[in-house]
Amino acid sequence: MRAPVAALAGAVLLAGVPGAASAARPSHFVCDVGPVRRDFGGAPWLVYSCGDARTLLFEGAPGGKAASLYFEVSLEADGAHLGGRSGEGQEVTGAAFREVAALPRDGLAALLAATEAAR
Repeated sequence: MRAPVAALAGAVLLAGVPGAASAARPSHFVCDVGPVRRDFGGAPWLVYSCGDARTLLFEGAPGGKAASLYFEVSLEADGAHLGGRSGEGQEVTGAAFREVAALPRDGLAALLAATEAAR
């Protein structure tokens, strides 16, 4: 399995081996749980959860039209909130985010649980 992307709130992106950023950053900023592969917005994504237990990081799966793209979603009391996303591929990430944001809260929670199960 390739190394997951680790994300910081505020859209600062780190790359590395799982847990590599944890020594320098608080663990709730590291997104290395998972991944699970899901399709959103017509593209395959690798979905990781973060140490805060409410943020999901979506990384474009290799070979798909979203490869090298990412976005993050935080599960808040009033729904899903888009966090950082790559500057390219706005159409692809936008379509995927709209589909993810339309999921019911229990659907997002199930996705978060699936990343935990894939640990």
